[in-house]
Amino acid sequence: LLLSKGIILNSEISLERIIKNSHSNKLTSLYDDLLEHRVKLYEVGYLNDPRSIQLRDSLRILVAKEERELVALSTEYGDFTKDLYLEWNDIKEHLSKNDIAIEFIDYRDDSDTTHYSALILGNNYDAPRMVYIGTEEEITKFSKYSSNEYAASQLYDLIWGKIYSIIPKNSSIYFSPSGVLHQMSIEYLGDIIGEKASNRHTIHRVSSTRYLCKENQQPGTSAALFGNLNYDLDSSLIAKNSLEINDRKYLAHRGYPGAHNNSAPRWANLDNTKDEVESIARVLENKSYKTSLFEGEEGTEASFKKLSGQEYAMIHLATHGFFLKVNEAKRTSYYSRQIEEKNDLINPMNRSGVLFSGANHSWIGEPLPDYSEDGILLAEELAALDFHGTDLLILSACETGLGEVSSEGVSGLQYGFKQAGVNTLVMSLWKVDDEATKLLMTEFYKQLLNGETKRQAFDKAKETVRKDSRYSDPFYWAAFIMLD
Repeated sequence: LLLSKGIILNSEISLERIIKNSHSNKLTSLYDDLLEHRVKLYEVGYLNDPRSIQLRDSLRILVAKEERELVALSTEYGDFTKDLYLEWNDIKEHLSKNDIAIEFIDYRDDSDTTHYSALILGNNYDAPRMVYIGTEEEITKFSKYSSNEYAASQLYDLIWGKIYSIIPKNSSIYFSPSGVLHQMSIEYLGDIIGEKASNRHTIHRVSSTRYLCKENQQPGTSAALFGNLNYDLDSSLIAKNSLEINDRKYLAHRGYPGAHNNSAPRWANLDNTKDEVESIARVLENKSYKTSLFEGEEGTEASFKKLSGQEYAMIHLATHGFFLKVNEAKRTSYYSRQIEEKNDLINPMNRSGVLFSGANHSWIGEPLPDYSEDGILLAEELAALDFHGTDLLILSACETGLGEVSSEGVSGLQYGFKQAGVNTLVMSLWKVDDEATKLLMTEFYKQLLNGETKRQAFDKAKETVRKDSRYSDPFYWAAFIMLD
C-alpha cells in the first residue's frame, strides 16, 4: 500500500520538488516548456479540424519527449522515486508513543465481493496488525449521513469499534482511506450514545501514511481569499482580466462559442460569502498576514491562476464546486459542446471544478471573447499550476472532495490541487449550507490564528457549528474533511 497508493501523484510531486530546488536554469526551463505544451495539448483536444488533429499528434510526441528528458536530467539533482520505497518500518520510526498509523485496504474475493480491512501500526508493534472491517455492501448500507444516529452508530461500530479494541486510548490516529471510505466522513462518526470518534482520539486523514515521513516546512504569512463572486460578470471584464496574466502558459483559453440556452440553470450568487471572506480577511490582517481579497469582477479564474508560483501560505475559495458523473455532464449545456468536439468525459478530472466570476456565460453555452478564461476551473487544468508554497487551501464549496476513486486516490479537485503542490486541503463531500459554512470557516480561522494547529482549529470549529441548535444535524458540519 505504501508503494501503490498515489504512486503517480507522489512521483510527480517529488519530481516537481527536485526541479524547484535544483536552481538549474536548464531543468527549470524544460519544466516550464513541458507545462506550456501540456496546456496547449489540452486546448487543442477540443478541436477536431485537420490542422488541430495534426497539432495534437505533434504535441503528444513533444510532451512525451520532454517528460523523458526531464526525468533523465532531474536524476542529477535527486531521486524522485525514493519515497516510493518506504516500508512499514520507516513509518514506525516516525511514530511517537501515542501515534497510530492506519492504512485501509479494499480487495475482492473469488465471488467478486469487495472487502475492507485496516492495517494498523504503532511505534511498539513488531508488525502491522490487520483488522477486518466488512464488505462494501455492509459499509455503504449505513454510509448516508443524516440525523439517523442509529445508522451512524452502526457504521461507527463497523469501522472504529473494531479498531479501538486494539489501540490505546487517546491515540493520535493518522489514517489513509481506500475505496468508498474516501467519500465518507468517517472521522466524525459517533457511537450509539453520540460520542464522536474525533472526541476519543485525534484523527488525521492523509493521502498515504507516507505523509508521516515528510519534512514539514514553516508556512509563510500571506493569504488570498475569493468570495462574493459574480457568476454573471460581464464577459468583456472577463476578457480584460484574462489578458492581464503575465505568464501565458497558465491560460487555458476554453471560452468556446456555443449555442445560447436561456433555459439552462444558472449558478446563483452566494450572499454569505461576502461576510465570510471579509471577516476572515480582518482576522488575518489583525495577525499581520499580507492578505489579498478577490471579490466581484476581481474574482475571476484568471486572477486565481495569477497566484501560481507566488507562494501564498493560505488560499480560501468561497464559491460553488461540482463533480458530475458522465450522464450528469452530458445533460449540461457546458459539456454538450465538449462532447461534440472532444468526447473526453471519461476523464473525471474534466468533470470536477470550481467556479469563479463570470462562469455562467460558459455554463449555459454563451460565447466568450477570444483568449478569455471561462470562469470554470477544472481539476485537469491544475496540472499546469504551481502551488507548492501553499500550506493550506480551503475549498469552501459543495462537493469539492468528490471524484472517481482509484489507486491514485480520488480523481477530482483533491487530486488536482495535490498535484499542483498544496500541502493540506479542506473540502466537502456533499452540498453544504451557505450560512452554516460561513460560521464554520470564520470560527476555523479564529482558532487557527489563536495558536491552534490546523487539525485542532478544524475540529473546534466543527464542534462550534454542531453545538449551534440550528446546525446540530451532521448534514451541516460533517461534510467538510481535512486532508494532509
